[in-house]
Amino acid sequence: LQGPWLALLPKAERIELLRDQGGLSGTSWMRRIDDLPVATILLQVLDSEADVGLVLTLADFGEPGAVRRGLIALEARQSTGFSAFAQDPRYPDAMRYLIWREWQKDGDRDDELAAALNALPKGDPQREVLMAMGAEPEHADWLLETKLGTPLKALCERTCPARPATCMLAGMRALGGYRQVVTIGTPLVALIPEARFADSQRGQMSVLRRAMAYAFLTRERIGEIAKTDACFAGILATEGQRF
Repeated sequence: LQGPWLALLPKAERIELLRDQGGLSGTSWMRRIDDLPVATILLQVLDSEADVGLVLTLADFGEPGAVRRGLIALEARQSTGFSAFAQDPRYPDAMRYLIWREWQKDGDRDDELAAALNALPKGDPQREVLMAMGAEPEHADWLLETKLGTPLKALCERTCPARPATCMLAGMRALGGYRQVVTIGTPLVALIPEARFADSQRGQMSVLRRAMAYAFLTRERIGEIAKTDACFAGILATEGQRF
């Protein structure tokens, strides 16, 4: 994505940047622009300067994936304050477990928590995330229905059309679970729409690269993934050898 951004700069500005000592080596393109509010917010998330309220403003720019990634970044830093936004319409349904976890700690919202969990679609992994459990077979149907993880769905429908549901389940396990599924997708809708990214080879290969980055691609790991779906294990192994 840095390449297209650089190519679209005015020639004089591009040459000046490329001649600059160090250029863009090790530097995010987002640090070189000051007229894109989304980039400014993303940098604040990256630099640990954001809170839940700021992350949710990404929804105002039509960037739901960036919101989910931002909230997960806050979770990784053990941030709090998610429950204060329980009624905010910008808060994504896919990340409600962060609110519910705070309700659990409060101890006085058990009825609300039970009602929220009962209202979840069958197979929604947020139940297991909240209870620190692993992926269950019933998640396969949920994966087929959800609008999350579109590159994984597109990959499985193209390469493993006979059993896309179990392919997606194997993919979720290979990626490392629910949190990874909800964060795969276009880096920014402003740069490339979600559907276009999911249908592209780069988008689909990003799933396999993320799976390879999650853990070493050993023969034993491929064997474990194959127990869920041999087709997905096969394409992951092939990509691992090619890469």
